[in-house]
Amino acid sequence: MSKLWSYMTDEDKEKYHELKEELINAQTKNEVRYYANQMHELLDKAELKMPIIEDKGAENPS
Repeated sequence: MSKLWSYMTDEDKEKYHELKEELINAQTKNEVRYYANQMHELLDKAELKMPIIEDKGAENPS
């Protein structure tokens, strides 16, 4: 998570914390699903900014 966090903007980090609080205070399972989904989308957005790392070990198994 810490690597992913470094690819998030300050605005995204603030939004993540807001969503986390909303998730904690959610009253219904639909609210839980909604806030969890929003958090997941923010993390996906950050993940897309990460550089692609190729697994060279998979190409040449020993």
